[in-house]
Amino acid sequence: MWGAIVGGALSAYGAYKSSKAQQAGIDRQIAAEREARAAAAEAAKFRPVGFTSPYGAMRTTVDAEGRLTDVGFDLDPRYQARADLYAGLGEQMLGGIDIDPMAAAEARTARLEELARPGRELAQERMFSNLAAKGLTGLATDIGYGGAANPYAMALAQSQEAQRAATAAESYDLARRDITADLALTDTLFGQERGIYDIGRTEMDYGLNLADTERMRRLEAAGRSATAARNIAAYQGQAGNIAAGRYEALLSSLGQLGGRAYDAGLFSGSGMSTPYSQPVILNQYGGNAARGFVGQGGL
Repeated sequence: MWGAIVGGALSAYGAYKSSKAQQAGIDRQIAAEREARAAAAEAAKFRPVGFTSPYGAMRTTVDAEGRLTDVGFDLDPRYQARADLYAGLGEQMLGGIDIDPMAAAEARTARLEELARPGRELAQERMFSNLAAKGLTGLATDIGYGGAANPYAMALAQSQEAQRAATAAESYDLARRDITADLALTDTLFGQERGIYDIGRTEMDYGLNLADTERMRRLEAAGRSATAARNIAAYQGQAGNIAAGRYEALLSSLGQLGGRAYDAGLFSGSGMSTPYSQPVILNQYGGNAARGFVGQGGL
């Protein structure tokens, strides 16, 4: 009975050590996964890569977790001045455009009429002078509706009115053309401004691509390191399980051998113990005196 207990105890201890070895292997794998996750998170953080550009400098801002929160490109002062110049000219052009062609045509017609007024007044004076010299100032022609007018004066007035109508029509067509041309020039000026800022955006994209390329390289390296760490942890777990298995088998074998040896009485110095055996003590005279029965008989 005692042999079985001893053998069972040693076997249980071996199983316990094997379980501890397996748990240690699992703990190493968990630690490897945590390290891999931390390494991947660190590798994924944004890190700007410096580069030289004649157009300006890139700027970035990241938070405590390494996330990109702000990015921009500061133009070189020369290019910034050009962009500001184009923007100012564009604003001036846009502010001076009258998008109503009728209003623009009327303004042009009024300017041309003011320029033509002295010439028309001179033409009228010459006409009346000629009529007076010829005695034709009183000449009148029936124009219908009970009215009469000097035919020369009426012809001059009709000619001047036709000129006004032609000027008005021409002014309207020119106004539409001028508005279109002014809008095109304004768009060109603003386009030049945008073009300069597009240079900055292109440079900024170049810097971001550089940083992203380096980030991907770090992630790939972190992935390889994580794979190696997982493999090492797995191999260590397998090695621990093998060692624990050997240790468990050894303890189990020792337990079985110890139990058999105990049952054979090897640890008591006598034969196999029986329920009828009794301990022997010395009496006061140095002889052997048995308490109770020895074997199956009494004293």
